[in-house]
Amino acid sequence: MKRSGGIQKPFMIYLWTGICFCVIFAVAFLVNQSYIKKNTDLVKAAVATRDLGVYAPVQPTDFKLADVPALYAGADYVGDLEDFFKDQFWFTKELGLGQGDILRPTRLSSRTEEDSGLLAMIEKEKKMMVSIETTLIQSCANLVLPGVRVNAVVYIPGKEGYEATEDQMIGPDQDARLAGLLVVDKRTSEGKPMEENTDSKQEGVPYAMTVLLDQDEMERAEALIQYGEKGKIFLLPVGFEGEMYLRFNQGGMTNT
Repeated sequence: MKRSGGIQKPFMIYLWTGICFCVIFAVAFLVNQSYIKKNTDLVKAAVATRDLGVYAPVQPTDFKLADVPALYAGADYVGDLEDFFKDQFWFTKELGLGQGDILRPTRLSSRTEEDSGLLAMIEKEKKMMVSIETTLIQSCANLVLPGVRVNAVVYIPGKEGYEATEDQMIGPDQDARLAGLLVVDKRTSEGKPMEENTDSKQEGVPYAMTVLLDQDEMERAEALIQYGEKGKIFLLPVGFEGEMYLRFNQGGMTNT
């Protein structure tokens, strides 16, 4: 009897040792399988098709969907280009993007965040900007906002005395350069967005209205500057461009 009990004791030790070994092996196997699965499972992620420079505007054609290991893609990858770029414009940040880099929202910036991105855009699209001093009365209160096209009418007061002159009113009929100006920004004289300064909303307080021109329209820019120095410029809304509204009002220089 004693001998039988002595044999049973080592057997139980071996049995429990074997069970523990199997449990440890099973856990290690499952962890290893999970690791392998994460490294071998593929997801469709957007990757850059070319190098994208610093503060460069990006568009869907700059990316393609590619099979990427799920572990490498992480949780913040972009898998739907159409949805990501819908009603939004994006720019690279200070590091840009390299060919093959995964597209992540954190690697890009909207114009809401970066004025430098907007400046990069106008360089690429061969545009330039010029500001017009105006007031709420001269620009139809808050109806003139980024994305609105306006016709400008210039009022130049006459002079009295020996060299007396009559008041002048100059509009698009007299000068075609005053027609169809696209507004892309409006700020207070301190450079702040209108909504951040209640004083700027008073009727007579001046603020800057910025319009977008082609770079080859220097003569038009010079005319607007000259008119602004000689008299007052009134802005009359004549149209609205939804795409431009999204580009410049939702983001861009209107909010900093």
